[in-house]
Amino acid sequence: MNTFYLTCFTVGFVLRLQGQAEADIIFSKGDAEAKAMNVKVEAYQGWTQAAVVDKLITNMADVVRAMAEPLSKVDKITIVSTDSDDHTGANKLTGDMTRIAAQVPALFEALSGMKMSDLMANVKAMKPRVDDQPQA
Repeated sequence: MNTFYLTCFTVGFVLRLQGQAEADIIFSKGDAEAKAMNVKVEAYQGWTQAAVVDKLITNMADVVRAMAEPLSKVDKITIVSTDSDDHTGANKLTGDMTRIAAQVPALFEALSGMKMSDLMANVKAMKPRVDDQPQA
């Protein structure tokens, strides 16, 4: 047999083995990610309302923080107001920030495609707390 053909065969065989090994790695990673997702799904199904509320509130705080971050980079704000009602000047600025923060639940619903009220309706109710201490 010609050494050129033998070399080409060997290189082809090695490349095929390398490709198969890379495909096996990709498959293994995908399989592991799917298993991890199933574990998360099972964990989420057992969540109580308190756990869901905690998770939502924690994430909403991050969203509000990100929304307010550009304002934190402002060095100076000059407010000129000639009206005397509560909807001008500094009150207007804080009111605008409050309205922005109030939009976070709607933003969550738009991004997730889930209504928070529907999500909360499907969560197990919390059991009343039972104190471990005997009462005197």
